Amino acid sequence: MSESMLAIGGLGTPELLVIAVVIFLLFGATRLPQLAKALGQSKKAFKEGLDEGEQESPAEYLSFGPSDSSESEPYGQQPA
Repeated sequence: MSESMLAIGGLGTPELLVIAVVIFLLFGATRLPQLAKALGQSKKAFKEGLDEGEQESPAEYLSFGPSDSSESEPYGQQPA
């Protein structure tokens, strides 16, 4: 593989290794599994939220007022 394929957002292998070492030093070996678990749970919850959003009807997002048209009056007019 070329260096451009290994790079993530302009970061090469040496930079990623330095970042990994700094994270390891900041959080320690005992806390890293807890952080990974929390990250996985957050990712799972985010995906579930996206799935719930896809299941809802798009019409629910497009309605701006009452769903019954007899209750709403055109803008600027008052009921008689």
